[in-house]
Amino acid sequence: LLLAAIVHAGCQGLEDALDTPVATEEDLSELSSSELANRGLRALPASLGEALDRLAGNEIVQGWFPEGFTQVYNAHKRGELATAEGFSDADRYAVYAKVY
Repeated sequence: LLLAAIVHAGCQGLEDALDTPVATEEDLSELSSSELANRGLRALPASLGEALDRLAGNEIVQGWFPEGFTQVYNAHKRGELATAEGFSDADRYAVYAKVY
């Protein structure tokens, strides 16, 4: 799913003739949100919940998938978050190791 989204994002950028971002050698993770915003950037989501919020709010990305898919995916992952709420990291890793 992630690979499909990355490939589609690249294709969307080409279709929309977006400018190529300026390359940098600095560690952008050390910049504040405001410094990133001044450059027209923002940090990647820091949690699954934040990533799901961004997916739900992005009609372009939702359009890359079959109708209704992102809503079902979001509900499934929100259920996963609710199930794992309160798990220690070790418990969460053990569950994922067993499932995957």
